[in-house]
Amino acid sequence: MVKKDRKNVSSRIAGEIARLPLHKIYVSDFLDVLDTRTDKGCYFSSVFSTLLKEQAKNFENLSRVDMQKFLVTGGLSATNLHNPNLLQN
Repeated sequence: MVKKDRKNVSSRIAGEIARLPLHKIYVSDFLDVLDTRTDKGCYFSSVFSTLLKEQAKNFENLSRVDMQKFLVTGGLSATNLHNPNLLQN
C-alpha cells in the first residue's frame, strides 16, 4: 500500500512539475528539523527521485550522485540549497 501511495504522489508531483517552465530538476537530500542530513532522509529522497524519474515526461531528473559531486566540488551541501541566492555569485 505504501509503495502505491508513493507512486501516486510522485505521479501528481511530476504532473505539476511538467506544467512549469523547468527542463531539469534535482531532488536534494531530505533534511531533518535541524537541517541535518540523515541516512533516512537520503534514502527517502532517493526513492522519491527514482519515482519522479519514472514519471518524467517534459523534464529531466538530474542524477543525485552527479549533483552531490557537483555540490562537494563547489564546497556546498544540501543544507546550503535553502538559500535562493546561493548560486548567483
